[in-house]
Amino acid sequence: MVNPYLRSLRIWVWADLICLASLVGVFTLGDPLGQSGVRHPALPLLFFLACVTAVGTLLISLIVLIYGLLAAFWREPSPAGTGLTRGD
Repeated sequence: MVNPYLRSLRIWVWADLICLASLVGVFTLGDPLGQSGVRHPALPLLFFLACVTAVGTLLISLIVLIYGLLAAFWREPSPAGTGLTRGD
């Protein structure tokens, strides 16, 4: 049985990589935290947006991973009236 969440998980992994690349991109433009004195006015906002996006996609990826694992171990319910076990 193919896990139906696998395709969605791949999409979210790519989204995570893009978000992390955007964080690296913000740091290559300068110092968004202003510690070295080189600042661009938009860098703190870009850094904040990149962090929020990265954390959001990581959380969604975690949810997709959990549901994917649950779907991997899912099995059909037993027919009605057979008791608590399937009797496999």
